[in-house]
Amino acid sequence: DLGRRAAATGAVPGEVVAFQEAIGDSTGLLETWRARVAADDLDVVALDGFARTATALGVDLEEASRCAVRAVVLSERAPATVLTLAETYERRGLYAKALRWLDEALAAAPDDPALVRARQRCETARQADPWGLQQGRR
Repeated sequence: DLGRRAAATGAVPGEVVAFQEAIGDSTGLLETWRARVAADDLDVVALDGFARTATALGVDLEEASRCAVRAVVLSERAPATVLTLAETYERRGLYAKALRWLDEALAAAPDDPALVRARQRCETARQADPWGLQQGRR
């Protein structure tokens, strides 16, 4: 709601996002990202932002994965977007998919510490729950 009111004042989308992040309005932030994706489904920042926020909240995870895949493709497999995609899959218990994307990203950027940490975390989660059944959110 605060984000909508800020947008009504003429604030640019980046300002609205920064405002919502600053006040911890995760639900409002998710809706801001959703609106930005609806307005422009080629906006990599919005696609990635929606996927990150939805994953953090544990909601709309299938939609988050779809947005993340689109962001990865449009960004030409930028490591940050691959990380977001892997996190959506990991959160859904789809560890093999997450690891496949992380391995591809690591082949291109083997020294990226964020990718290395994400891969280790995902592999640990897969060992603890090989079929992803504990996540319960496919």
